[in-house]
Order: sequence, then structure tokens, then C-alpha cells
Amino acid sequence: MTIEKDCLVEIYTKNEDSFSVGKVFCQNSDSVVFFNVDEQGKISGYYAVKKNSITNILTDTEYLWKLEQYMQYGIENTYKSWFDLKEINLDVEQSLFVQVLKHAKSSGIIVSLGMIYEETIETGYVTELAQDSIVLECVDIENADVLEKKLIKTDEIFFVEFESIDNILLQYANRKRNN
Repeated sequence: MTIEKDCLVEIYTKNEDSFSVGKVFCQNSDSVVFFNVDEQGKISGYYAVKKNSITNILTDTEYLWKLEQYMQYGIENTYKSWFDLKEINLDVEQSLFVQVLKHAKSSGIIVSLGMIYEETIETGYVTELAQDSIVLECVDIENADVLEKKLIKTDEIFFVEFESIDNILLQYANRKRNN
């Protein structure tokens, strides 16, 4: 499956009732990294998804049409001057997921992970990265407090949100809490 690069899409994974919206940043045969598009039509982060977890992709919906209008408004009327998405370099010849997790660890950023066998999303700092697992120091999204560390098998992760405004704000609050 190859997803057109400049096309705004709805991406469905585990739950057919909810979806993410994005535009392709890069992809290879295993994974795709999207620019996340939020409800206001702003690019608000990246997320990586394993292609085998994608159950449906829609390209021509009324909701996407509306978001495209919001995005056009944002181009014509700058209203997001305080957040710029960081540029990242990913090599499509290598595992995108491994590169994203290495980026998270080396940058010390908060990520959100979706696991194949769980309904909840885990959020926190990647503190250790091995060939087949990571250690995630979890952060409570309700109060920005540090929780326990969890060992997570990398093959159980199907989704990674990173460099997003939500995670940047949570990281800011977490650091303020711990200083």
C-alpha cells in the first residue's frame, strides 16, 4: 500500500469509529509517517503508523473537505505563530519506527504510543532502547506527573505520535512540575 504524498487522508486503525487525519511525510513498505492535522486544520505534529495496522484510508469525505478549507484559511490568515513543527530527517531505506524511537530517546521528548493489544495510549519518555524493546517512563496526561516505567516490546507498537503540540505542552508541564 502506497499513500499519495500530498493528499489529506482519514486513517483508520483499530477502531472503525475513530480516525486520524494527516498528510504523508514519508513512507516505506512497512510504515508511514504523517504530518498530523488537527481539528482546526493545523499541522500539529507527526505520527508514525505501521501499514499492517491500517484498516482503511479515506480521501474524499465531507470532513476532509472542511479541513482543507480550514487549512487554506490558515495559509491566508496566519494564526499559529507560536508553534512550528520541528523538521526531522528520516531514511526510508531503514525502519521508520526505529528511527522515530531513536529520535525520541536522543531528543528527550515525550511520545505517545499505541499498542496492538491495548485500548489505551501510553505517553512518556523513551529512556532505554534495545533491539526488541523500549523502556517508557510514563507521564500522566491528566496532571503531568511521572508514573512508572514500562517495558514495551517494539513489535507491539503500531502508532507513535511525536513532536506534537500536545506532547510538547505536556513535556513543558512535566518539567515545571519536577523543577
